[in-house]
Amino acid sequence: MAYLLKGTPPNRSDPPLAHLKRPSPRRWTWTRMLVCVSAIALCSTAFVNQTYNPISLLSSVVHGATTNIQTFQECAIRNMLDTELYFLESVHPPTIKHFESRRNRLAQALIADGVDAFGLEPGYTFQYYANISQSEWEPWEPEERPFLMVVQPYHDHETGMITAKTSFLCPSFEAERARLLSMPFSEPIHIITWEEHWNPYKTLLESGNFTAERRRPRLMVDEEMRDYIQRGLGEIGFDVVGLQRNVEAVYIQGSPRKRSKLFLTLRFEQRDLNRFLTLYYLVWNIVFEAQSQSLKQLHANATAASVDIAARDVITSAGYGHAFTHRVGHGIGIKGMTFTSEPGVYLVDEFGVRHEDVLLVNGEDEDPILLTGRRAHGPWDP
Repeated sequence: MAYLLKGTPPNRSDPPLAHLKRPSPRRWTWTRMLVCVSAIALCSTAFVNQTYNPISLLSSVVHGATTNIQTFQECAIRNMLDTELYFLESVHPPTIKHFESRRNRLAQALIADGVDAFGLEPGYTFQYYANISQSEWEPWEPEERPFLMVVQPYHDHETGMITAKTSFLCPSFEAERARLLSMPFSEPIHIITWEEHWNPYKTLLESGNFTAERRRPRLMVDEEMRDYIQRGLGEIGFDVVGLQRNVEAVYIQGSPRKRSKLFLTLRFEQRDLNRFLTLYYLVWNIVFEAQSQSLKQLHANATAASVDIAARDVITSAGYGHAFTHRVGHGIGIKGMTFTSEPGVYLVDEFGVRHEDVLLVNGEDEDPILLTGRRAHGPWDP
């Protein structure tokens, strides 16, 4: 059985928890249902027209009005800045130099690991080094044609510095699209193109990037690269290896204070925080109360199961247990007893509600420390 331990830093408590009682939806009369559905439809139509209508958006830009979408975005940013957490005071959008520094550290790590290059497909690692996610390159699903970023160490003999030389292996008909992605490079990106009737891996091997090698080039790949691409690279002449110690360390380089920013990012980078922004107040409140009850169990020496049961009991007693289809939360991949609490109700073909926050386990008789700003105050004040 898993028990929670007390986590470490910032000393902050959550606001008092709500104690709301909700009637079972099965007791509603048809008249009440009809009135509520009509009201929801009317308000939702107004919301959609005001928020997503292109003419409304254009009008708001021309006349300087603020749309609901802009209001929500500003609210999310304000919530994060109002946390009084010290490490948010100097948060700024990442710059080109920031990404170049990441790639240069990677190049230095490749030297330390005895590797000639690092190859990766669009995904989380690609986004860390070039700010492009898998969905930004392939919105629907991964294509069979490889699009790879290849990072190699370059030794400048005049300065003695080791920097990153970055290239992109790309289908020739996609080259212009790759350039239009505006990836964070101070100079035009270098693209190695291949035609449909060519072998892309052979094209990479025979490019000027590897012609100086007197042996099989050693190419490191991460776990996100698909197997058939790894096999293709190996069959054509690369010595394909997995992640090594020094390259892995690049991801977590820096002090504990700096690393704490990885999961609490702001402005142009992601954070693990969900809010529900529509008008189904009843279910919204039920899910909010479920999260409130789960937070009461999120303390040292409690079991992980007790946190889930606390949220599930609220939703089940309200008649929506069948629609709470996942566990209440998960760890966020860093040490220190840091978890999400994200109960949800999902009604097929109707709507869904989820409240999600990231929390740090505190002492046995203390509330958990909220790491995502503050909890929602209402559907329109997330």
